[in-house]
Amino acid sequence: DASTAENPWRSRIATLLGAHAVGTMHSVSVLAMAPVIRPDLGLNFTEFGLLMSAYSAGQVSGSIPAGAFVDRVGVGWALVGASIILSLGAALLTQAEGLTLALIALLVIGWGYSITNPATARGVLEWFPPNRRATAIGLKQTGVPVGGVLAAGTLVLTAFSSWRTIIWLIVAATLCNPLICSRL
Repeated sequence: DASTAENPWRSRIATLLGAHAVGTMHSVSVLAMAPVIRPDLGLNFTEFGLLMSAYSAGQVSGSIPAGAFVDRVGVGWALVGASIILSLGAALLTQAEGLTLALIALLVIGWGYSITNPATARGVLEWFPPNRRATAIGLKQTGVPVGGVLAAGTLVLTAFSSWRTIIWLIVAATLCNPLICSRL
C-alpha cells in the first residue's frame, strides 16, 4: 500500500511492535507458568532454570545467522520465518514430558526470537527518517514489555486451562503474525 510506505507510522510500526510482543510471550509465559510447568514436567528448580539458559543460548547462537537471514530475505519474510520458528519451538514444548525436549524447545524458541531483533531494527532503518529512528526503535521495543505483560497473565489462565493449551493459544497468535508481516 503506497500510503503505508509513505508513512510507516500508520501500520509498519504496529507490525514491528507486534512482532516483539508475540516473540516475548513465548519465553515469559514459560517463566510465568513455572509453578505449573515445573512439576508437570518433573523438573527440579535447577533443571527449570536450564530452560531459560537454553532460550538464551538459542538467541546467542542464532543472532549472527539471523542477521544474515534478514539481509538476504528482507524484513517481512524474516519476521514470517521468526514466527514459524517460534511456533515450532512452542509446539515442541507442548509435547515435552521431561527436560530434554523442553530444552530443545526453548533453544528453538530462542532461535526464532533471535530473528526478531535484526528484522525489526532493519525495518526501522529502511522505513524511518534518520531524525525519527530512535523514536521508532523506542516505540517498537515497547512490544517487549507489552508481550511480557500479556504473558504474565498466563498463570491466571492455568486455573481454567492446561499450560499446554495456553501455549497452543500463543502459537495461534504467533501464526497470525506471518499474515501481517508477509505484506511488508
